[in-house]
Amino acid sequence: MQITNFLLPDDLAALKRFAECCEDRGSGEHNVPKERMARLCEIGVAESKGFGRHQITTFGGYVLDLANDESPVLPLKTYADYEEAARLAHLEKLGERPLPA
Repeated sequence: MQITNFLLPDDLAALKRFAECCEDRGSGEHNVPKERMARLCEIGVAESKGFGRHQITTFGGYVLDLANDESPVLPLKTYADYEEAARLAHLEKLGERPLPA
């Protein structure tokens, strides 16, 4: 599948730039224009967390994986899914049993 099926070139460039800024945790901010971030949020590849903060969505991560010629992991999972898997792995490493949900 080609990435061009999902985003316009300018949108993909903005998403890549935002991802670069997110990877530079020391910067604390990004330099993608507000209007472009609003567009990325509307498309669904980013989401607003309030107070000018944003994060890449699961779908946005999938699009970036495709754009970077990486094999995206399917099915798509939420951040909560990954956090729960990490929590269970940590408990297993400690030899503890998870509490029932």
